[in-house]
Amino acid sequence: MHVKLLRTARPLKVWRRSIFSKWRLKSALVDIILLELEKAQERRNLTAEELEFKKSLKAKSLGLAGNSNSKARQHSRLTWIREGYSNTKAVSDSRKCKEKENVH
Repeated sequence: MHVKLLRTARPLKVWRRSIFSKWRLKSALVDIILLELEKAQERRNLTAEELEFKKSLKAKSLGLAGNSNSKARQHSRLTWIREGYSNTKAVSDSRKCKEKENVH
């Protein structure tokens, strides 16, 4: 069973790296284009098409930022789980604290 999981995990890691490397590139390109459009807007009035394009890029940028936040949150959870098994009291205290927050 352990061998099967390892054989599955390796291709998943390769796939994940390829997906997120493309995601980083997309995010960087969107940010650069938005910056250039904002610079152009300071110098002149943008056309209706440019304004619409800028609006769609901003929406895309917010979506990519959300992906970044969720990826960081997932990474944090995995780290917490790995380290939490060695310190079950900390995990228990954290869970109790979250349950208190959810009651309100």
